[in-house]
Amino acid sequence: MRTGLKLIPYFPLASGLLTGKYAQGTVVPAGSRFEADTFVNGILRGRQVSDQHHAQVAEFESFARERGHTILELALSWLAAQDCVGSIIAGASKPEQIAANVAATGWVLTDDDLRDLAALRR
Repeated sequence: MRTGLKLIPYFPLASGLLTGKYAQGTVVPAGSRFEADTFVNGILRGRQVSDQHHAQVAEFESFARERGHTILELALSWLAAQDCVGSIIAGASKPEQIAANVAATGWVLTDDDLRDLAALRR
């Protein structure tokens, strides 16, 4: 980048939507962020969960699974592949989530992967 500025993504896992935690047509898991969402009466949940978002998540999950990875690994690896991203801060409520977040960027996406993902993003 010409200015040397970088981005730090805000909610890089879409409040858990890109972890596989929230499946379409199922009840929000007890104790989850979306269940406890009191941020302006459910606005956060309403912005993240829609039929369109679930359809895109299913495509991303399929893409990742075909390559032996999870959607969490895909989300964080895609961010790590972006030149404009300086760091990724992903929240975690359990130690194993921290470990998964750290390990996720071990998947280095190829140019073909990035091109295929660009076609999936609408």
